[in-house]
Amino acid sequence: MKQTISQITINEQLTIRQITELFQVIKDYPGSITLQCEARTVEPERLSKLVSFMLTLKDCKQLKIHIAGNHIQHVISKIKNCCQPSQQHRETTYNIYINNKQKLQSVGVFSSPTNA
Repeated sequence: MKQTISQITINEQLTIRQITELFQVIKDYPGSITLQCEARTVEPERLSKLVSFMLTLKDCKQLKIHIAGNHIQHVISKIKNCCQPSQQHRETTYNIYINNKQKLQSVGVFSSPTNA
């Protein structure tokens, strides 16, 4: 079993979607992962702990990731992917229907994230 510490820079606060993706990567990893920012440390075994920790990172831009296990570079890559700035938004038009015959509303443009 290998151990390493990696550091990533977070420029923007992560969205809930990014935090849940990060949680899934951490839960799927068979080793152990601990996140540290300055004096705060979390072993995110529950989503609520990770969300609380990530929402307190407003002033902390450097996140240290302590990893123990195998395939460390692969999991670091997945974690960095989750922590990238939010994906660019694309414009999508939605039509909302009550049923197949009657249109309730034709709504203009909404922003929704794209997955690159």
